Order: sequence, then C-alpha cells, then structure tokens
Amino acid sequence: MPDLETTVSPVQSERWTRFETANSELAYVLTGVVPVTVKGTGGEWTYGDVEFDVPIPDLGPGKALKLTRWAPFVTPCWLSNDNTAVNAGWAVTSFDLLNPSALQYGKVEVTCNVGVRDKDGFVNGLGFNISLLGTEVD
Repeated sequence: MPDLETTVSPVQSERWTRFETANSELAYVLTGVVPVTVKGTGGEWTYGDVEFDVPIPDLGPGKALKLTRWAPFVTPCWLSNDNTAVNAGWAVTSFDLLNPSALQYGKVEVTCNVGVRDKDGFVNGLGFNISLLGTEVD
C-alpha cells in the first residue's frame, strides 16, 4: 500500500482557555486548525500518520506541564478534490498525544491517522480540540 503524500504547517486560528481547578491543577482547552496536505493515491483507502505540535500558552518561564489527564480530538475540516470525486472519502481514524507522560515544555505533540480515498482527493486541514489537566512544574 503506498504512503500518503503529506505536508504539515504550523497551527492557525488557535484559541485556548486556562483555569485552575479546585485541587490546584491547571486545566487547558486548546482548539485550532492545522493546515496539512494529505493526498490520496487511488480508488482504495490509503492511510498515514500525521504529527503536529500545539503550543501550550501562558506557562511560566522554564516551566512545564506535567499531565494527569488528557483528551485530544482531531477531525478533517477542509477537504478538496481536483476533478470529479469518484467514491471519494476522507477520514481521521485515530488520534492521541505523543509521550503524554513526559513533561510538556510549551507544547503538546499530537499524532493522528488520516485516510484518503481518491487519487486526486485531499485533506487540506485538520481541526483539533485538546483538553489537558496537570500541574506546572520546574
């Protein structure tokens, strides 16, 4: 099975909230769009992994976020087809954070599996919503 042709750009249209919980943990909700180019290769589904970084704003200088809970969500949000779409399809089949048990210094790394069916079909953007809960540490 051929690999998907993929390019990833920095996060755009990022929005976020941060608040302290009753037990002194920090809670973040990070949303936005990641422009990508994921091109299909033919009439069958082709899948590939896409990885991107999402900034964690407003951490103190030299501080990291030690995660206790996380809930990422990634979905296709911008799709195109160069010609007539014949049995075309676009999907995100799975998503998670890379190394969530490691200290998160200014960003979280997201991975997702993207599928495209149609030789001239594209996923041009991925939308994300990531909830994080943890403590700020040195």
